[in-house]
Amino acid sequence: MPRRSILSATERENLLTLPDAKDELVSKAGICIALKAAKLWQELIINWQPWKMSADDLASLRVRKPLNEADRLQLAALQEVHVLPARLAELAAWMMENGEKGEQEGFI
Repeated sequence: MPRRSILSATERENLLTLPDAKDELVSKAGICIALKAAKLWQELIINWQPWKMSADDLASLRVRKPLNEADRLQLAALQEVHVLPARLAELAAWMMENGEKGEQEGFI
């Protein structure tokens, strides 16, 4: 029996579509990517939590990189445009305060 998707074709396409010009400034920030993914869960009224995206997770990485000016602008814009869930708000604040970011490679 074929599996039935809980997402429509349009919803699947939107998941893979780049953000609108309005969101373009913050489209590369991991927090923005998490918010876009969370939107699918929220539309289905399913609770979600970001995984490995807390300030403590970032602080514990063996390798972190300094924020550059573009990163700071992205974070500032993200904080202005969105009401962030508590964990992501704490992460964004930690990043700004400490001037560091993490990358997926930091978990390897």
